[in-house]
Amino acid sequence: MNFLSVTRHACQTGRFRRVPGSAPTGVTTCPMAWRAGAGTPSRNVLNPGPEECELPASTLTVRSGDVYRHELAGAGGWGNPFARDPERVLRDVMEEKISPAYARREYGVAIDERTWTVVPEETARLRAAAQTAR
Repeated sequence: MNFLSVTRHACQTGRFRRVPGSAPTGVTTCPMAWRAGAGTPSRNVLNPGPEECELPASTLTVRSGDVYRHELAGAGGWGNPFARDPERVLRDVMEEKISPAYARREYGVAIDERTWTVVPEETARLRAAAQTAR
């Protein structure tokens, strides 16, 4: 059986993030109360790709050559994700916690994938558009 590494996006969005399920002292973890959306759900996938099969949480028989991928759930963050420092979002991308597309969609941060830098003008436009949409 082959094992895959950490999957992108298995983390929370929000201005502030912690390890899934954690919160600062004195704060009750309640992802839905802190931001507009929920965290990323957990998934079990056999043979990821075009012919992948999402599996229920149960006992499973796998064959030689099968690839089993478990995607951990990601808790919700708190605070407006569009208020997160763009340089911190870039660091998340560089550390492969999230993709550039996810950074753009969920945080309103445009990243130049040739230079791996934040594009300030495009980021400001994305964030202004998101503010208008709310």
